[in-house]
Amino acid sequence: MWFNLARYWHVWIDFISKNTKLCSKELLSYLWFPPILFAGPIETYQDFQKFYQKPRKVNIEIFFTLMLTAFFSGIISYLINQHLSNYTADFSHESAFSLFTYINLSSILIFFDMSSWICSSRAVAHLMGYPFDSINFKIFLLSKNPIQFWNRWNMSFTRWIQRYIFANSITLFMNKKLHIITWTFIWFIACGLLHNYSLHFVIWGTIHALGILITYSFLKPKMALQKLPFYNAYVYRTITTISTLLFLHITCIFMSPHYFSILNRYKVLVIDSFY
Repeated sequence: MWFNLARYWHVWIDFISKNTKLCSKELLSYLWFPPILFAGPIETYQDFQKFYQKPRKVNIEIFFTLMLTAFFSGIISYLINQHLSNYTADFSHESAFSLFTYINLSSILIFFDMSSWICSSRAVAHLMGYPFDSINFKIFLLSKNPIQFWNRWNMSFTRWIQRYIFANSITLFMNKKLHIITWTFIWFIACGLLHNYSLHFVIWGTIHALGILITYSFLKPKMALQKLPFYNAYVYRTITTISTLLFLHITCIFMSPHYFSILNRYKVLVIDSFY
């Protein structure tokens, strides 16, 4: 649903800012275009308009590649889902490895779910002469910070956020920092609620917003750090990548409705074991 709300929003913003000329026939076709109406990702009106005015020839190889990717992503998603169904709501007796596996498989499941939907929708769109090809995932597990992660994960969403929320066209605040802080919290909490209307997704969104703001505030100190004689780019990259993976692991805990039980078990395994 939020994909479509985002599409409506971006058309409205482009229209009132006069960045796009709207044609009623093209607009209705865009808003009701089946492949992206029922799936995603966020394809812009400008991209759709380009293909609408001049449909491209179908490349059968690309079509079957997308369909096979969608099929195998769906199979993997199904197998992960079946494995996760073996876990109960009570994690009080799970081992650290079992908890780690559950949390990471839960997050991997999201990737394969999205990959299946996106590839299938783009395959159908391609068959209709609309070869949308904007990259949506790009080696996100090697991200060095939360900002880089969101620039590599679900990139259509990130591009939309950057253009229509943080861009200068929306000047709700005179203070740029207040603008960034406010919209970061609003939109990541909203992103959490769009997954599910529950407290644990509000916490998930809040933590991601904090991670992004902390990263943003560290950009200048990082430049100073690079000038120090003992600075090593490889060591820095390794530490930041591992730290980001740990951050993502912690945030993934709050994607589970059993987050309190999981956190309590981690407390017993990690903290209480020292006493």
